[in-house]
Amino acid sequence: MLPKGKLPKRDKGHDNIVPEYRCLKVPVSIDHTVNTSILVVTNSSIPSVSDHTKMKEMPRQHFAWALASLFCFLPFGVAAVINSRQVRPLFQEGKYELSSAASRRAKVYSVLSTVIGLLVATIIASLLLIDCRFYEDNTTIVELHNT
Repeated sequence: MLPKGKLPKRDKGHDNIVPEYRCLKVPVSIDHTVNTSILVVTNSSIPSVSDHTKMKEMPRQHFAWALASLFCFLPFGVAAVINSRQVRPLFQEGKYELSSAASRRAKVYSVLSTVIGLLVATIIASLLLIDCRFYEDNTTIVELHNT
């Protein structure tokens, strides 16, 4: 029997964890005239009513950015869309850590897809610009030789 107001604590010396207990007052009505309450001791692993009232915020899905990144670099864009679509179902199942990890992966893949797409577009544009200038320079040389 524990002293009044004292609850067992975690054993810091070992890996064994002593379960913590929670005391709840549960109202009980025997009949309509008598109201009383019972003291119930529960294991802390069982969620209480106050645990359910704490709403966690769902992580961002980054779905719009993932869709836009499909046009930048397709492989990472597809990975971003897949991960962004996993955020809501994981959150609704109560897997909050997996949901936030999927959100982070969707953001990372979107960033990678966008950066790679912009780099490839810049390289292609610069190669086309160099090619056009080279073509213009060669045509002037050919015209000079023909005259």
